[in-house]
Amino acid sequence: MREFVIPRHGSRPKPVPTNWPDNQPLPGAVNVAFFDGHGELVKLDRLWQLYWHKDYQPPAKRPGLP
Repeated sequence: MREFVIPRHGSRPKPVPTNWPDNQPLPGAVNVAFFDGHGELVKLDRLWQLYWHKDYQPPAKRPGLP
């Protein structure tokens, strides 16, 4: 997921960075559509906590954060 979650959504630094330190929280959020039909604004760092499929076990925190 780290290849796709970049700090370019919502409140972000200007100009948009091409690299972001792994140990820093990601700024911004994206709209996510869920299978049950609802949508939600999800902070980028919280994407790892969503259940992406039945066998996915979310980590306690986003990889790379201290």
